[in-house]
Amino acid sequence: MSSVFSLRKTIVSMVLFAMVGLSSALVAKADVFQIDQTGGTLPAQNYGTLELTISSGVITVKITLNAGNKLIQTGQDASIAFNSSLSPDPTIGVSGLPTGYTLLNSGVPAVPPGLHMDGTGRFEYGIGSSFGANDAGAVSSMTFTVTRSGGFGSINDLLSANANGFTWSFDIYCGTCNNGTGATGFIGVGTNTHPEVPEPASMVLLGTGLIGVAAAFRKRLRR
Repeated sequence: MSSVFSLRKTIVSMVLFAMVGLSSALVAKADVFQIDQTGGTLPAQNYGTLELTISSGVITVKITLNAGNKLIQTGQDASIAFNSSLSPDPTIGVSGLPTGYTLLNSGVPAVPPGLHMDGTGRFEYGIGSSFGANDAGAVSSMTFTVTRSGGFGSINDLLSANANGFTWSFDIYCGTCNNGTGATGFIGVGTNTHPEVPEPASMVLLGTGLIGVAAAFRKRLRR
């Protein structure tokens, strides 16, 4: 009788651990989007990637432009702009920006019609830059976190298309454009997004935990 009871305890423990592990895997999710749609004068090509990861209600944004491209601000309202699908639009916080880049309007959504990003439309939130096309401080990649009171529930909270069909927009200097002489313009991420997938680190954590439980279960059966 005691061995049956012990077996039941082991099975219940495995189920509970699997549920906790699966919950952890679902909390941390990531998705990568190609930055390859232009709304202005730059050629239609792949300029890099935008990666959004959510963990514990915080969204981490990673922008990686291909070699020769830099994030700048020349004449329009922001260097980087995006929207929220939440209603009402929340006040957000941003941390981890490189020197020379700042969150605009203290994270309060822009008053309609919003921030103008030439060719890609208008947006609710923006990150400004003090750098122009020929400034050495402009970066080609950056990683920062976005927060709000109560946290975010999904990366889709920061993936809302505007009237022009863009969810994110970037003002860049493309050193390889215009026959290699360089050009400035706006590029964006459209609405062709795909579902969130569990972040690999969370899946590894889940798998490692289940392997440990299985080993303990085998040991008990041998006894």
